[in-house]
Amino acid sequence: MIFSDSLSAIQAIENWHGDTAKGIEDIIQANDHLMNLYGIQITIQWIPGHSDIQLNDKADGLAKMGSHMPQENVNASFETAKQVAKQNSKEVWHNSWIEEEKGRRMYAYLPTPNPKDPINKLARRDQCNIFRLRTGHVNLNFHRNRIDPLYAPMCRHCMYPYETVEHYLLYCNRLSELRDRLLPPNPTIENCLYSNSIQLKKTSQFYLEASRVS
Repeated sequence: MIFSDSLSAIQAIENWHGDTAKGIEDIIQANDHLMNLYGIQITIQWIPGHSDIQLNDKADGLAKMGSHMPQENVNASFETAKQVAKQNSKEVWHNSWIEEEKGRRMYAYLPTPNPKDPINKLARRDQCNIFRLRTGHVNLNFHRNRIDPLYAPMCRHCMYPYETVEHYLLYCNRLSELRDRLLPPNPTIENCLYSNSIQLKKTSQFYLEASRVS
């Protein structure tokens, strides 16, 4: 819960459409970052300012005095230190995920860590298949060609020039029957690889069976 006596600032946040002052955008981005990082909800509540509130100025003065006083060093417990280190590590990883160029295929669908990602409910084999398809680091000729140019990048089934994850899941004509059976109607990368655990398992099965199609 964040309290503010600036009603105009709260209204600016409520009515933000990306075209207001930079400071408001910074506040919104900081709140969004905190909510995604810690899995919390933030509420901004207006409160009256200093006017006509008894002893409020005195309380402010005491708070400022206290902030300039020497602070005692208090030993933290092991559990507290562990929790702080865990949160700091999580924040470093989160910032790195946002700023780096790696993993951009996944970033479009997973801009923040998702502990409830349905992939976590799958058996290990299916987890590996889905993760490889998500990243593109999978046993398809387009990726094999990136590692070893002696492998032609074309589709093994229909000779399309590039056997990518998108082509394999969405477009290859030779896999249309398998696609109709195991993938959603009008399949997309999102509903095939970032859907519920039942569909993810079917997508993994599609990948395994497609590799055996002659």
